[in-house]
Amino acid sequence: MRKIADAKWLQMMALAALSVLLTGCPGSGTQSTATPSATAAGTQTTTTATTLAIAGTPATTASAGQAYHFQPSVNGATGAGVTFSVSNLPSWASFNTTSGAVSGTPSASQTGSYANITVKVNYGGSSVSLAPFTVNVIAAGAGAATLSWAAPTINTNGTVLSDLAGYHIYYGTGGATVLSQEADVAGAATTTYTVSGLNPGTYYFAVAAYSSQGTESMPSPPVSKTI
Repeated sequence: MRKIADAKWLQMMALAALSVLLTGCPGSGTQSTATPSATAAGTQTTTTATTLAIAGTPATTASAGQAYHFQPSVNGATGAGVTFSVSNLPSWASFNTTSGAVSGTPSASQTGSYANITVKVNYGGSSVSLAPFTVNVIAAGAGAATLSWAAPTINTNGTVLSDLAGYHIYYGTGGATVLSQEADVAGAATTTYTVSGLNPGTYYFAVAAYSSQGTESMPSPPVSKTI
């Protein structure tokens, strides 16, 4: 499970300048900024009388060769007593029983529909499940988007940033708040990255920095690009 930044870690103000340049499709060279919605459409939530709840909006499309990631959220339970289970996990995916995350990279031979994936949280003798969802794996497209950003240099407490280790790029077509795919950019010096294999659609992108300790900053404001 990722460690989220505390007040002493990096505020990604520099990443507000994140830009995206689309290549290999009409409209190359234009930029646009996504407007995040307060609540993602289609969010699925199940609760019990004990207030234990699990919620999340998994992306229903994945591209072959591209990493897929879905992380549910839980209310009414914290600590080591919280465990997760899953049924009908796709063959190309793995499941984290501590965080409930579904992740994996389907291959070109694994295109197709994977139905009735159900994530359940268990706590104190109670359990609730997210509504079953389907992930459709499609062949990789020919579109590409090149991202660029400014490297951060200071922490939020004003000290010089000295342990920047790299960046995580989050992207997807489910909206500005549903970035189900991820790419890792190792190294503090790299400030550009090309996401390839994109199919037609509107993609949203955000970048977060991480330290050598694995601590991750808040993501940059998202930008969007239509292929």
